[in-house]
Amino acid sequence: MKNELFFKDDLITLYTREDHSMPEIQSGTVDIILCDPPYGVKYQSHTRVATPLFSNMHDDDNLSWVPEFLTEAYRILKDPGALVLFTRWDVYGDWQSYVEEAKFNLKQVWHWDKGDSSGGTGDLDGSLYEVFEWIIYATKGRYKMHSKRRSNAFRFARGSNKERWHPISKPEVLLQDILAILTEGKDRPIICDPYAGSGSTLMGAKKLGIHAVGYELHPDEHQQYAVKMKERFQQSVMMF
Repeated sequence: MKNELFFKDDLITLYTREDHSMPEIQSGTVDIILCDPPYGVKYQSHTRVATPLFSNMHDDDNLSWVPEFLTEAYRILKDPGALVLFTRWDVYGDWQSYVEEAKFNLKQVWHWDKGDSSGGTGDLDGSLYEVFEWIIYATKGRYKMHSKRRSNAFRFARGSNKERWHPISKPEVLLQDILAILTEGKDRPIICDPYAGSGSTLMGAKKLGIHAVGYELHPDEHQQYAVKMKERFQQSVMMF
């Protein structure tokens, strides 16, 4: 099964895929890649009594696919262009090596502060729960920001589990804030999210009036994220 166009409106384009390539995007045409890829940590969400909330993440049991993804990311980005990747502290070293090997300039680590209301995962009885997630900020060439200089901490509540239908969804307001910072002063920027998940990056871009392209796995019996995104985007067509 090849990549297929799954949804398109005036600002959002969503493809379904089977691997990490993005042949539909021409080289050097994307300004910003903002995504929340699998971290490579065998993530499984549980409640306190270990009742699964979501299925396992595809490609989250290893990082062997990362070089292919980053090679594609480097190809489609303009020079200058920006790469923003969510990750975790315990796999940051691996991601750092891959990013640098792909010829990106590693600029900073940003932090998402989810607040004390976010709960926790991992060893619930043997460690403190995490309220920060790490965000890798890297560039292709010299990418300049034209927004007002601010700190590298983004403070947004994660939201209730009852509102989530994707295991690692990020708040739309968080992604919209990051995009606003990186796109201010840019002429008709194009955004790409190769792991669109719940579609928050694409919707955040749309609310800013920015064109965005996303990819997600083909729907199957295990996950329907592309279908749920399509429903969300179709509703947004009527709203905007």
